[in-house]
Amino acid sequence: DYIRERYGRALDTAIAASGFDTRLSSDFYNEYVTVMIVPTGIGASIGGYAGDALPAAMLLAEVSDWLVTHPNVMNGASLYWNLDNVLYVEGYSLDAFAAGQVGLRPVRKGANKIGLLLDSGMEPLLRARHVQVANAAKATLGIQVEAVVCTPRPVGISLNISASGASWGSVRDTEALLEGGEELVRRGCEAIAVVTRFPEDLQTPQGDDMSSLFARYRSGSGVDAVAG
Repeated sequence: DYIRERYGRALDTAIAASGFDTRLSSDFYNEYVTVMIVPTGIGASIGGYAGDALPAAMLLAEVSDWLVTHPNVMNGASLYWNLDNVLYVEGYSLDAFAAGQVGLRPVRKGANKIGLLLDSGMEPLLRARHVQVANAAKATLGIQVEAVVCTPRPVGISLNISASGASWGSVRDTEALLEGGEELVRRGCEAIAVVTRFPEDLQTPQGDDMSSLFARYRSGSGVDAVAG
């Protein structure tokens, strides 16, 4: 509510430009729409390991006119599979859709002017690598990357593992993200991609460190330490 009250205009602009309409769209009234949600960082039986929600999403898409889902389902680790009848929606907009506050409308691929927001806490070389990837996407895929902006301050991502074994995290300076996003909107961007610096050290209540958590996850047990 705080974000909506303070940044409602910018959010409405970004939502509308990303394929949303503040009115409920009539496009889907006579079609079968399915929503697929897989919680992250808890070891879900479907989608709790890198990429294994993709087969379930493809199956649901086959029997639905439209499937509405979110990043945790469609990109497992570095995998991604694009489906023409899948609306790939980030968490805030998916919540608003489920609450009946917005409608969804497909957007022509490559139509959005994308802004890239990089965490100023990233090392210069790491930032340069992400800019190179964005430039490669522009040159080879025709994606409109309109501007690249660094946050005014480091975002401050922290990672944690609960006593039950679920992974979770927090953002210390959300204002830095919002200020960077506002700058991209001012530059004409209609959708925003965010890259933040994750810490490489983590100690769990059980005494495990990041390397042991990743080793277990890669062997098929435990949860992704950075997923939650």
